[in-house]
Amino acid sequence: MPTKEEAIPEIAPALIVRVHRVAFAWAKSRMSRDEADDVAADVTTNMLRNGERIDLAALNESGELDRYVATAARNTFRSQYRSAKRRASYEGACAAEPRLREPYGMSPDDRCDYNELVRAVDAALARIWLPRRRVFLAVTELGMTYKEAAAEFKIPAREVEWITRCARKTMREHLADYRAAAIATRNKGSRGVQ
Repeated sequence: MPTKEEAIPEIAPALIVRVHRVAFAWAKSRMSRDEADDVAADVTTNMLRNGERIDLAALNESGELDRYVATAARNTFRSQYRSAKRRASYEGACAAEPRLREPYGMSPDDRCDYNELVRAVDAALARIWLPRRRVFLAVTELGMTYKEAAAEFKIPAREVEWITRCARKTMREHLADYRAAAIATRNKGSRGVQ
């Protein structure tokens, strides 16, 4: 039985250099040199780590390596962008609401309500057709403009606007019961105990 080291195919150093160069070239046109180097390093590391699943030599021979690496660089960049955006959003919320600084700042009831809200939002998102959900999330979560999303998904900007409007309507309709219950609970709690 081969050992783990024997099971991982050998990757030519020239191929590793090419992966790094393609990823760096893609990223350099979109961000600073240091950030591009970070993205290229992450892509190269991930390709090396997943060497047994990704046959880089075959991709190179078929001429698909550059496209594959550029896609990996784009996905890495987006992941880092979303992570930074979430971090900034969380830090801003922590500054505004000191209670959020502690992970255990929520009471058990608040935690249950929060988990219930997350499930309701996930269920509402699941009702949106997947291609439209991707457009909607690109606009709402990634902060893309309609024009940027249109270019990304290769559809007219008016269609992006329409998809976003319809998705928001679906979310509102699906979350209406949850919202009404939350308002009723809040109003019930504000009356006080008599």
